[in-house]
Amino acid sequence: HGISGLVGGGGAVAEPTIMWKELGRTTLGGTSAEVNVTGLADNPYLMILASYTGSDTVDAFLSFNGDESGNYAHRDSRDGGSGSTDVNQSIGLRLDQGTTNPQFSVIYANNIATKEKLISGHTVTQNSAGGGSTPNRQVWVGKFADSSNVIDQVTLDRASGVFEAGSELVVLGFDPDGT
Repeated sequence: HGISGLVGGGGAVAEPTIMWKELGRTTLGGTSAEVNVTGLADNPYLMILASYTGSDTVDAFLSFNGDESGNYAHRDSRDGGSGSTDVNQSIGLRLDQGTTNPQFSVIYANNIATKEKLISGHTVTQNSAGGGSTPNRQVWVGKFADSSNVIDQVTLDRASGVFEAGSELVVLGFDPDGT
């Protein structure tokens, strides 16, 4: 939410202006190899929230518009370590390094039809249960090299295995008018 500012001399805070609106959401009721959100409205910027647990230790990936043709490039760093890169990937952008522990990702993307989609994301992974362990983190950037279409479908995918029931994918669109 954005804050429109202070009003009047009494220091009252104005009502927040809604800047992000939900475009779509899918929550798994059972297991599935993919989590899809389709039919997204055209918005210049997207925020994607993914909360998921997988059945095996294979990486999770994010792809767009059903495209599996090598249009993805990715750079990441895990827990502040040295980074790795992937280019000409067909499965999508890697959100994490595989685990069966619960994970949460926040992803931002530009979404202009005539431009490649630049994407920035953060993933946090439960290391082990309980308060005595710190979570793992992965920070990454990537691009989806489609400069002809807006993103109208987002897919969370695993190279193998399935996502567990309760895994969820939410897509928000930036609303510059605050409506």
